Amino acid sequence: MTRYFADNLEVAKEYDCSIAIRKAAKIPNGLVDFGTHDEYMTSLQPQALIDALGEGGHKNVKFRW
Repeated sequence: MTRYFADNLEVAKEYDCSIAIRKAAKIPNGLVDFGTHDEYMTSLQPQALIDALGEGGHKNVKFRW
């Protein structure tokens, strides 16, 4: 995100899916398939997505490693 938005974190938040999921009342069924050897694992922060889904009560999205 810093590559696109530099230090403007407020604008970056508009594109952060974990924030959007937390705000959503309902989201469609889905599957997130994440490679355990993905070179971008640290920058993508998959745990933030998992946490957002759980906090929002969105049980209709499967997260697969």
